[in-house]
Amino acid sequence: SFELHINTKERLREREIEIERDGHRATESMNQTTAKKQINSVWIINKSGGLVFYKNYAKDEQRIDTNDTLRLASIWHSLHAISQTNAVSPVMQSTGIEQLECDTFDLHCFETATGTKFMVSSMKGCVGVERLMRRAYDVYADFAMKNPFYEIEQPIQAELFEERLNVCVLSCNNMQQQY
Repeated sequence: SFELHINTKERLREREIEIERDGHRATESMNQTTAKKQINSVWIINKSGGLVFYKNYAKDEQRIDTNDTLRLASIWHSLHAISQTNAVSPVMQSTGIEQLECDTFDLHCFETATGTKFMVSSMKGCVGVERLMRRAYDVYADFAMKNPFYEIEQPIQAELFEERLNVCVLSCNNMQQQY
């Protein structure tokens, strides 16, 4: 099915107010939640391998240094590109690495048609991460790409984008508590 939404100035303002309200609620809830969080971090890597967004949702002692985040984003971009070649991929016409399973966490990757990669680091066995990455892509399209002040391939510094992404992560973490 397909829905067409025509945005009028009134509709856009109503949507901004709704998103702002949801973002504030999500930020407050995330600060109040002390249960173990399932989503550790969200990364967005541009088609050139540059880190354009990184948000850590893990505890302070689990935070990664800024330089390390840049290095890891570049390494992941390179590994993802290499895994798409037939020479090293165990599968013909591979679309790249989708998930890296480690002993203590999983690293998920969703690549868009334009080459932008959405990565999520989560605890082992986390449910709904693929859905979170697709929702993060929707938020990126709505609040970064449609922002007239955002320059493509540059770091994302949009407050509404980050607030809406917080809502998505909180929703995913709440889903974990149900399982």
